[in-house]
Amino acid sequence: MRLKLLLLFSILGGICSTNAQKITILTQHGKESFRGLSVVNDSIAWVSGTHGNVGKSIDHGKTWEWFTISECDKCDFRSIQAFDNNTAIVVAIDTPSFIFKTKDGGKTWNKVWESHTSGMFLDACHFVGKNGYVIGDPVDGQIFTLETMNQGETWKPVQIFAQPQTNEAFFASSASNIVFSKKIAPIAVSGGEHASLFYKKKSYRLPITQGKTSTGANSIVLNNNKLENIAAIIVGGDFMNKESSDSNIVLVKKSFFLNPNVSAFQLSKTPPKGYKSSVTQINNETFIATGTSGTDISNDEGVNWKHISDQPFHVIQSVFKGNWIVLAGPNGIVANLSF
Repeated sequence: MRLKLLLLFSILGGICSTNAQKITILTQHGKESFRGLSVVNDSIAWVSGTHGNVGKSIDHGKTWEWFTISECDKCDFRSIQAFDNNTAIVVAIDTPSFIFKTKDGGKTWNKVWESHTSGMFLDACHFVGKNGYVIGDPVDGQIFTLETMNQGETWKPVQIFAQPQTNEAFFASSASNIVFSKKIAPIAVSGGEHASLFYKKKSYRLPITQGKTSTGANSIVLNNNKLENIAAIIVGGDFMNKESSDSNIVLVKKSFFLNPNVSAFQLSKTPPKGYKSSVTQINNETFIATGTSGTDISNDEGVNWKHISDQPFHVIQSVFKGNWIVLAGPNGIVANLSF
């Protein structure tokens, strides 16, 4: 699905903070919109966005190197997966849709997949090791999904999800609506007139706001805490009504993976402020969600949230138990969140 910056910074390194948390602008690259973000470790991060722009830092965001894929200088790369300093995959959303891979740190890019199919719209990708999936909006009534088992060298279409309902699709707002792990099969969360969680060839209606093309689930993260009660957190809302906190987050209980059913879904006691397009986990109980309504934090596995910044972003990512939390968004801004 296709989707102004509220605060302006007079200089790079402008700060928006509340209490102990601080958001610091690392770089501003023109007026590009960044929705693709991949944090490899505490030193390396890649971002991607409009006009074929891809950026990389290997020094914890102090300096950035920028690339434009010549064949795709008008592409919108809303999804990126980086594996190290040299290797990364970028996904261009539509008309036509492309997947490119670099093995030399962004100097050259090899086209590893393309489609000129009408209606094709690629929303997100996710990797675990060399295995990865790209998910797209429905084509001919079926969720379009690509699979790779060799770190994106080759791709093949697969049907691993149930059929969506009419006017149900996916958001490319932060490229994080599909996730899986070594133990958990791919999960996808949708939006539109209907919002569902897709898992193992079945779909489950989410208690998240829905009913319009601008509503639904945008992002999902699995809980890495082995002792968790909450197994996953899903965020979204209505991007046309960004201040609304009505049913904008769903907590998935651990019991879902033992006996999948909608009774395993619950809403937060204190929800985050407004529409959220991305969520990440930074330690056992702490999660952070962001969107055009700003950024919120939870220290109890998503049950209660506290608003910490009004600065709008599209995507947030960190390495679990790492020391670098990166945000990216409109007006070419990439930022760091610290405590």
